[in-house]
Amino acid sequence: MAAAELVPEKLDVKAEPEIYDLKADGDALFEQALAQAREQNKRVLVTIGGNWCVWCHKLHLLFRRDPAIGARLERSFVELKLDTVAHESIVTRLAPNPKDGVPYLFVLAATGEVLARQETGSLELGPRHDPAKVLAFLEAQAGA
Repeated sequence: MAAAELVPEKLDVKAEPEIYDLKADGDALFEQALAQAREQNKRVLVTIGGNWCVWCHKLHLLFRRDPAIGARLERSFVELKLDTVAHESIVTRLAPNPKDGVPYLFVLAATGEVLARQETGSLELGPRHDPAKVLAFLEAQAGA
């Protein structure tokens, strides 16, 4: 399926469901993701962004709609979505000087160690993210 069929070029974020829980306790979410990663022998994929961010919604839709990306996420990662403002204390720990905008991806070991940081601008192709580039990033970071 072509990227254009998976994620629309234009997207009204106000019409989309929120993907970041602004009221959730970020520290609790973080600890839960690490515990789940330890239990399942997976890594944690942290996506930092905001409900106001059209590129965050586009990446989220790609994660949900692309079968190969979805399968890799399911096999290898526990997903954690953190809002840049609501979960600022954790965002600051992961990226003390965030300068590359959002969405921004981090891959963590189950211990919480940051294994990779990835701005997503380089994963774009035109008005959306390139499924091949996103999948290549996930494959490279999936671990054993």
